[in-house]
Amino acid sequence: MTKYNLYRSPNGISLNGREYALDDDGNVRLFDTKKELLEFIADTEGFSYITEDSLEETFGSYIGIEGEDDE
Repeated sequence: MTKYNLYRSPNGISLNGREYALDDDGNVRLFDTKKELLEFIADTEGFSYITEDSLEETFGSYIGIEGEDDE
């Protein structure tokens, strides 16, 4: 089953690698669907909803697929 993660590049520089959203135990937070991920970030940030495009534009964050290699 595909799982999704939330990440950003520190200081907006992709050469710095990826910084992931973590769960309470310090592990990469995984979501079953993109919708679940977007609802989580909207709730966390106090928005009624967030689209994948606005996630990138507003927060500089992206949706990744768990196990996908950095390119």
